[in-house]
Amino acid sequence: MKKSLIWFLFVIVIFGAVLRLINLGIEPYWGDETLSLDIARSFSSVSELLSYLREVELHPPLYYLILHFWVSFFGITEFAVRSLSLLFGLGCIVLTFFFANALLRNHYSALLAALVVAILPFQIEFSQEARPYIIFCFFAILAAFAVWKHYQDPKFGYLAIYVFSALAGLYLHYSFALILIALNTWWFFQALKGGLLRKIQLWRWFISNCLVFLGFGFWLPVIFYKIIFGNTQLIGLENPSVPTDRPLMFFDQIADNLIWLSKHEITSRIAILIKYIAKAVLLIGVFKFLEKKVLQAENRKAAGYLLWLGILPFAIFLFLPFSVPYGGVMERHLAFFPIVFAVMFAMVISALSRKAAVAMFMIFALSLVPFNSEIVADDSQWDHFFKMKEISEYINAQYRAGDIVIVPQVFFRTDAAHYLREDIPIVGMLPISHYGLDIWNTRRTLGIIENEYHTRISPVSNSAAFEKLDRLASIYKPSRIWLFGFNNNDQVLHQWFVDQGWRMAFRPPDTVFRVSLYSKK
Repeated sequence: MKKSLIWFLFVIVIFGAVLRLINLGIEPYWGDETLSLDIARSFSSVSELLSYLREVELHPPLYYLILHFWVSFFGITEFAVRSLSLLFGLGCIVLTFFFANALLRNHYSALLAALVVAILPFQIEFSQEARPYIIFCFFAILAAFAVWKHYQDPKFGYLAIYVFSALAGLYLHYSFALILIALNTWWFFQALKGGLLRKIQLWRWFISNCLVFLGFGFWLPVIFYKIIFGNTQLIGLENPSVPTDRPLMFFDQIADNLIWLSKHEITSRIAILIKYIAKAVLLIGVFKFLEKKVLQAENRKAAGYLLWLGILPFAIFLFLPFSVPYGGVMERHLAFFPIVFAVMFAMVISALSRKAAVAMFMIFALSLVPFNSEIVADDSQWDHFFKMKEISEYINAQYRAGDIVIVPQVFFRTDAAHYLREDIPIVGMLPISHYGLDIWNTRRTLGIIENEYHTRISPVSNSAAFEKLDRLASIYKPSRIWLFGFNNNDQVLHQWFVDQGWRMAFRPPDTVFRVSLYSKK
């Protein structure tokens, strides 16, 4: 590869790093990040950490193991912890270059694909979050690259890369199975069409996936245990139920967020207009691309490969329980799709004239500006999930002996505890029947029942809520009660305090700063 190409790629990576470094260490953690960090740092040995993950945590272990060693070297500040995701996010830019180059066989188109990944809001967002999604995206690119290269040049080295990246992805997050299904169906059908080499190719496909299955076998009993346990009755908690219906514009909304990610329900009219102009220009570019009939046999194969990797995970995702909005950006499970889009974008634009290509890219890049401005901004200015640090600091300063802090659900307990002083007692309002008796629950880690309640949230009656508050007041005998994380308009809780003769000593100043204080009159 020419030195000039290396320098171009280096500049793109540096540009991507600049975008990802904005507010990286300034924005406070949100709940899922504190969950990851506190699990990773709460156990002195790997065996203890694995025992906890097997028995309690819903997710596979690799991210927690990596983070366990990462924080032991670099510390637990927001910048240090999120830097792990930052590095893999930059790695995604580099891998996209090699993946696109393998598919398109054009260095400059590959550079363009890498540039698109560098500026996509979705990629920036998850390169700044202390969660495993950008890391499993990295291994998804590596797996897709290995399968394609093996199709072109059937060397065992590519099979080894595939097995390694498939195992890494599965141990990072179960959503990696979506890309594995797409990769393996494409690979299997290509092997079937292998002519004289069909048997050899089918055997390689089979053995490679047997190795993946055997390598993941260590964790399969845990998955079966979690499935069985998830359908077991627990202290009156309802078994999990997931809505079967989805919004009519489900695919449109998902695709939009994977390219023009926004965490706001509404945005400016200018941003909407520019985005739809960009969509129109992209559509025109695709028509021009098809008109030129530039797809040779190998290029058609590459386009088919990309389309399959983009479309099949989408279709499967529709039927999965986590395709309903449940907090944060649910599209994170399709983290590989922006990579597919970037390579397809480069494929289309490379077939246009220079002026048309520049115009198309500039309009698309311009359409990302308002969304990137939103993504790199400090979410704690508007999102109550990122307000935990500020609220905790206020409680820490105003706390008196005899106070207790109540949070809405028990699984929010450790999130709140992350920034609160160690001596401040925290209890969960829901589930109604839970009063702290659990297994594995500590100040920093959730217990089995607390963690299981994630999937079993159900509405409660006013009388049940009043009974829980009565019991908490009887157990702790507090002189003051802090409500941390409750909706500021929750009149049910307010009514209990009024009925019991408590007065509101602190009223939240806005809907984001979710903390109230009640004291006895």
